[in-house]
Amino acid sequence: MSHETPDTAVHANHVSGNGGLWKGMLIGGIIGAAAALLFAPKPGRELRKDLREKSMEAADYAKRQAATLADQAKTAAQAAGRQASALTSKMQELAVRAKQQTADEVAAAAEAAGQAIRHAGQAADNLTDQAAAAAETISLHAEAAAGEVAKNKEEKS
Repeated sequence: MSHETPDTAVHANHVSGNGGLWKGMLIGGIIGAAAALLFAPKPGRELRKDLREKSMEAADYAKRQAATLADQAKTAAQAAGRQASALTSKMQELAVRAKQQTADEVAAAAEAAGQAIRHAGQAADNLTDQAAAAAETISLHAEAAAGEVAKNKEEKS
């Protein structure tokens, strides 16, 4: 996945596309100048002087183009550095958000578990109370039944 902004993408294409164009123009210019000088009817000394001048002009031109390309490369590198810095900041921000969200979810789960434990404790207490009440009722009924049985035994005797 590419993270180029429109500006850096255009700039990168501009740098790489013009590099080939300038190189071709430089080579073509040198070849054309050399051919023109070689085929021109001039004495040797004058021809060598012209060749020297043209080669110096071509070297100067190449130096200027190299400086231009170096500036363009520096600009592209700076843009890439800014973009990398922005991406790093964004990743750090996302990591902080993810950590906070996880902490929030853990806290919510702990709270839900605590509530479930409290409800279970209350339910256990209610069951204990109901069991005690049922035992009391059974005990009262048993005593009443025992009293009835004793009363019936006395009446039969």
